[in-house]
Amino acid sequence: MYFPVKRKNSDGVIHHARSFEDAFFHINKQFFYDNLSKFPNGIKNSRYMNNGHSDYQDDVSLWAEKCVDKKPALAMEILLNSKTDEAGNQFSNWNIPQYIKEGLIWLKQD
Repeated sequence: MYFPVKRKNSDGVIHHARSFEDAFFHINKQFFYDNLSKFPNGIKNSRYMNNGHSDYQDDVSLWAEKCVDKKPALAMEILLNSKTDEAGNQFSNWNIPQYIKEGLIWLKQD
């Protein structure tokens, strides 16, 4: 069950997400700024997401509403654009929304 969680991003901005996309965009803006061209099937209207080139560049709720083309494609492209760091940690170039992290911890508990 999804429930919104307030979360601070790397810019120190606190946001109350309304969806997975909203939460993911909020804590991973730089990931999308750096990889936007690598999301041909998951992102549409990318002009809203251009770092420094849009009046909407920080409006992650708008990104979730206007820029997600196909949710499954977005999820796959997130995984395809993931990197492993020098220590061998996979998916190290983006963060997991807090509610998903809490759910995975809950599932792992006995």
